[in-house]
Amino acid sequence: MKRKGIAIFYTLVVLSVVGIMLAATARQSAGARRVYEVRRNQVQAQWLARSGIEMAAARLLESDSYRGETIEPLPDSRIQIKVEVDRALYTITAEARFGDNPVFIGTSTVTKSFRRVGTEQSVTLWPDNS
Repeated sequence: MKRKGIAIFYTLVVLSVVGIMLAATARQSAGARRVYEVRRNQVQAQWLARSGIEMAAARLLESDSYRGETIEPLPDSRIQIKVEVDRALYTITAEARFGDNPVFIGTSTVTKSFRRVGTEQSVTLWPDNS
């Protein structure tokens, strides 16, 4: 009879240890998922900001009066583009946000400067490295 009681006790101990290990694994997996989601949204925001710079450069090639806009190219995303002009130097700032969960929103800001050179028939933007 004592052996049956000891076997039940050991079984409960083993099941408790297995349950604790499973709970710890589940918690770790949930944490890793949150880290992944934050990183994914951050990378997406970086690419959106870069695309905002490219879009603004294309618009500046069309017209030197372009000063920026706010667009939503993807669901749950926003790019705010600002263009500042100092003589022939155009400084473009693109601020991007991506994600629908306020805790995990990815943000990125990219700033590039260009010089708009050329004639009325041919306009080029040169990166300013000064």
